Amino acid sequence: MRLDYLDFKDKLDSKKRNTTNLAEDIANRPIFLFGAGQTALHIMSNLNEDILYGLIDETPEKQGQDFHGKKIFSFEDVINKFHYDFCVVISIFSPRASYIDIKNRLVEKYNLDPKNIFSIWDISLFQNKCMPYYHFDLPEKILARLDRYELINQKLGKESQKVLKQFLNLRILGSYTSLDKVKSIFELLIDKVKKTDEIFYIDGGAFDGDTVLEFINSFQGFHYRVFAFEPDKSNYAKLISIQNDSSLILNQNFFPEQKALWSSRQRLPFRNSGDMGSSIDESSPECVLTESIDGLMDQIKNHQCLIKFDLEGVELEALKGAVKVISLFKPILIISVYHKVDDLLEIFNFIEELVPNSYKYELRQFGADGSDLLLYAIPN
Repeated sequence: MRLDYLDFKDKLDSKKRNTTNLAEDIANRPIFLFGAGQTALHIMSNLNEDILYGLIDETPEKQGQDFHGKKIFSFEDVINKFHYDFCVVISIFSPRASYIDIKNRLVEKYNLDPKNIFSIWDISLFQNKCMPYYHFDLPEKILARLDRYELINQKLGKESQKVLKQFLNLRILGSYTSLDKVKSIFELLIDKVKKTDEIFYIDGGAFDGDTVLEFINSFQGFHYRVFAFEPDKSNYAKLISIQNDSSLILNQNFFPEQKALWSSRQRLPFRNSGDMGSSIDESSPECVLTESIDGLMDQIKNHQCLIKFDLEGVELEALKGAVKVISLFKPILIISVYHKVDDLLEIFNFIEELVPNSYKYELRQFGADGSDLLLYAIPN
């Protein structure tokens, strides 16, 4: 199944024709962002200030407060003031909350007109500065890269080709309705791992231990050792607390490290946010120690190795610190490819150029709206 450039282009042109009056329609009514968080801040920084009236948030503690110069309202306040003659841009981007689910809930709960609710993709059609954001970019720019995506498409199985097309439908056509999600990031790998051999599992970006627990539940009856890297202070405290759960078969096989994975061992500025968005940040006064996968080579050798990266945009940099391990041992790789616009293209190209034709590739969607898109590299 090839990616059809003309089909994408025709559908995009049609979508643009249908939204010709969108900018004028929105400009004539007050616009509110729903959700006062990081995505809202990004949109505010790139949206013409004169068209944004304020924000809406359902958290009572936030209502009435100021958010970077704009007031936060409740839905009830906005409805009473404008009598439903206003627009809402959903400014929430999270693996756990889809745009469609949020939109449907707001329509049902507040009796809003769905035609007055928009996504960041919709707004980007006339506010170009809102892009790029995570994997999103201006549709024309994604479409211009379609030949590069086709090279990946040719390496994928049928299910993964379907996932790739859904991902591109979202980014090029704003089609939020077509995304299928898997329940477990490991379900694809159960029959790819030998039960007779010990698994050396490296969890890069272990967060609060959710994927460590998922690994343990998925590979019951297997022998394993778990090395979990989580640099954020609060998240790390939650990670190490899973050792206290007597129902887990961790024993002496769990090795948590409060470090970030990188291309080498060093100290780097790091933003501790206590959530999934903690990341390497040059503006932060705090620092974190880093580790490279190649620095673990002595422990990895002679084991079947499974490596997962969810590193908030530095996955490629961490791969550069795994060149020796990948070249020598061909570990199974699970890599998040949604934090930056070209993550999927660059990470796929890096692996293929390093060890040509050594891997089979799969794609699976784990989070909402293209978040937690995972590239699997499984050795031939």
